[in-house]
Amino acid sequence: MYSFPEGARLSSGINISLSTSIAQALSVTITGGPGLQPSTVNISGSDVDSTIMFQAGDVSVTMPDFNITDDITALETNEIYQLRFRSSTPSQNTILGNPTTIIITDDDVATIVFNTTTYIVREELEFVTWKIVISVPAPSDTVLRLNQVTEGTA
Repeated sequence: MYSFPEGARLSSGINISLSTSIAQALSVTITGGPGLQPSTVNISGSDVDSTIMFQAGDVSVTMPDFNITDDITALETNEIYQLRFRSSTPSQNTILGNPTTIIITDDDVATIVFNTTTYIVREELEFVTWKIVISVPAPSDTVLRLNQVTEGTA
């Protein structure tokens, strides 16, 4: 399993290993992508279709990085998908292993502020309207609870 913050903008350090050294070059194709995600996710991971090469004697290589889009949307659910081995050349005497999970975590922070820092309210009005601003968009409704003040307690 690998995890990357959205703000990293690139994956890095995904290592692919062999169970033993090899006597000739081996090409392995890796595929994957975000696929279907919950509605609380703005897709940021790119589809992956990458070929890596092991040279004779290699037992490990690092996969090329793939792009991660920083969408600047806060309060997202983690984006989760898998990378799979699709094929290898030569294919004789090779077994394609299990997929690995990629988790892209949302690292955008929403700051909630009052539009004005001071409000003057007459008690007899019984209500006040505030404008509240959120610094970045959210993929779903955001609830902000305020304490209610009753008449004579302001």
